[in-house]
Amino acid sequence: MPITWLVAGVAVALLDWLATALSWHRVRCLSKPLVLVCLIAWVLTTGDRAQNLTLLALGLAFALVGDIFLLRPLLARVPSLFWAGLASFLVMQLLYTATLLDVPPPLNGKTALAVLLALLGLAVDVRLLLHSARTLRGWLRIPVLAYLGTLALMLGSALLLPARPEWSALQAALVAGGAALFFFSDSLLGYDRFVARVRHSELVTIITYHLGQFGIAGGVLLHAIV
Repeated sequence: MPITWLVAGVAVALLDWLATALSWHRVRCLSKPLVLVCLIAWVLTTGDRAQNLTLLALGLAFALVGDIFLLRPLLARVPSLFWAGLASFLVMQLLYTATLLDVPPPLNGKTALAVLLALLGLAVDVRLLLHSARTLRGWLRIPVLAYLGTLALMLGSALLLPARPEWSALQAALVAGGAALFFFSDSLLGYDRFVARVRHSELVTIITYHLGQFGIAGGVLLHAIV
């Protein structure tokens, strides 16, 4: 049953949060990717095979690949895997954006506000990461800037949903809230890696990341089956 995968995903996410807090790195090698496996199974066993669910499942699959690349034991051995993880999540964000922007949004005040908020988030991230980070020099700024652009694009596409009448308030709130949490998670990860260390950042990052993924997937699924 589809609900079984959702419950399993929540349980494994809780285990992963505990493993993060207690620095159980070997446990996280299994628990972290397993959360995304459960989410993918939840999507694939729920509703029909509409295009938006296919794109959502593909996005989650790239997130799974990115999670594996960013596992701490692997990064310790091959630090360059960070950039492979970045590329995986960039593709995920493009797939999520395509999922949400299946039809053009209406031109109204809510749309303008969504675009403004996304641009504001992008401006803050660019200011913090590119202007403050001592480790980002030369060509390294290019992939980071491209990633921040796709991150803001995904956030904007999610914030547009309340302006679209075919999305219910609950569906739009789940996706928009999930995208905002994902945006915060990635921003904190980037700040902690490139600018300055933040206490408990790894735990806060993974909690907001998982809640964001559950919110986005749940909102899209509700929209597809209701």
